[in-house]
Amino acid sequence: MGLLRLFLAVSVVVGHTSLFLGVNFFVAGSIAVEAFFIISGFYMSLILNEKYVGKKSYRLFITNRLLKLYPIYWVVLLVSIFFSFCIPMFQDIGIEQFSSHFKEFGISEWLFAITSNLFVFGQDVAMYLELNNGNLELTRNFAATEVPFWRFLFVPPAWSLGIELLFYVIAPFVVRKKNTVLVPLIIFSFGTKLFIIHYLGWDNDPWTYRFFPSELGYFLLGTISYNLYKRLDRNRPQNINEIGYIMSIVVIVLTLIYNLIPITEIAGISILPIDSNSIKKIIYMSVLVISIPFVFEYTKKNKIDRFLGELSFPIYISHWLVISLYNWFNKEETYDVTYYSLHIILLTVLVSVFLNRFVLNPVEKYRQNRVGRSSKNESIENYIEKKQVV
Repeated sequence: MGLLRLFLAVSVVVGHTSLFLGVNFFVAGSIAVEAFFIISGFYMSLILNEKYVGKKSYRLFITNRLLKLYPIYWVVLLVSIFFSFCIPMFQDIGIEQFSSHFKEFGISEWLFAITSNLFVFGQDVAMYLELNNGNLELTRNFAATEVPFWRFLFVPPAWSLGIELLFYVIAPFVVRKKNTVLVPLIIFSFGTKLFIIHYLGWDNDPWTYRFFPSELGYFLLGTISYNLYKRLDRNRPQNINEIGYIMSIVVIVLTLIYNLIPITEIAGISILPIDSNSIKKIIYMSVLVISIPFVFEYTKKNKIDRFLGELSFPIYISHWLVISLYNWFNKEETYDVTYYSLHIILLTVLVSVFLNRFVLNPVEKYRQNRVGRSSKNESIENYIEKKQVV
């Protein structure tokens, strides 16, 4: 699933830049993030059911996930802090915000700002806060506030990582449950989203896709997808590779041309109680859930695909920094906006290759050796080769 993850990360980059080659056809960044939640739910269900089992597995799982995410995040954080000192008005976040509102910060504000930037936990909560006369207050719409607290985050895209970490905390207690337990939880999660958006009328960011209780359903859909994979593993069709190949093409093409799909032209759409954009999203997410077992089975031994997939996290976490630096270096120059996204994507990919090579890979050896030492039946290297676990 590496190529799919790569394109989803690129979709988020495009969402934060401009049209890609003058055309708006990628899946929206918000939908790409929720698609990542589904994929994460699948992978976490896979490794918790097949890799992190037995005594002390919970502690090993949590610490290994942090070792997977924190090194790259901390490097991007340190570089962002450095350039915040060096470059005035660095995307209007970080040091620029701290210096402007230094006198308004109390102990609680400083504590929350430092811990959320350093450990990521709570960055999703920052999207619901504003600094008002020296106090942290809840806001229903950060875009309408004068000083939204997310601007005190040095790596703003990491808010979704904050949600991801919350899922890691509870994952060992839910991903081993049967579908009879998972389905009611999914209904409750999405019911919460519908209640907030349609009953309360909070149909704006951050409520649309940053509230953990209403996003939990996407992670659990990934668990449903894993359960489909286990059934597929027990009853393997003879043409499974052909199905996986077709499914891979379908889900990747849908990701790349999402905004070009003319869903509003389907007869009868207008009489349904939800808008056409919601219908298109439901179709896309449903195809993704069904496709993941086949795509994973088809690509799990492909080293090139895995290499591409490993780029998705550093692309996602570093692209804001790349955008900021690119904009600053080109502030007095004119450049063709048609190729703006392409430039950012290429630069971010280069940065991501560097981060994986010199930051992630050395840590990865230690991380997998920890699991290898705890395995009694099979070396972790062979397990990774067979299952492509993350």
